Amino acid sequence: MQAGCINNVPTPQQSPVERQHQVVKTKTLGNPGGGEVSNETIRRKLEERQRHSQQENQEQKEQHAEKIQAAILEREGRMRHLKFDVIDDAAIVQVSVINSEDGTIVRKVPSDEMVKFVRMLRRKLRNSGASNLLDIQA
Repeated sequence: MQAGCINNVPTPQQSPVERQHQVVKTKTLGNPGGGEVSNETIRRKLEERQRHSQQENQEQKEQHAEKIQAAILEREGRMRHLKFDVIDDAAIVQVSVINSEDGTIVRKVPSDEMVKFVRMLRRKLRNSGASNLLDIQA
């Protein structure tokens, strides 16, 4: 503690510069109750701020993880799966893309129209005896 200073309050014996330094020191260290601030007090305050900052970071990470989990669950509802059908009379494998949520067919590859066309073409070629001339792959 400086001479002429009682409980961190400037006294008349201090020069104006000493008084100003004392006021700045008190405001900077945040010790309005009086007495000098020890290194231990400063260390504890810094540790407390670091813990608080770490807790905030952890909370932000948890919130981010929850958002990601919600997005994944939302997408699962829109998931699709594939169904493979072998169409013997057309000698084609047709792939159906199906919405997992409600079972509706989103798309077929090749399309039903193409399968119908190949069936008709193979039937006509088979009836004419030229079935070996057509080699169609989907």
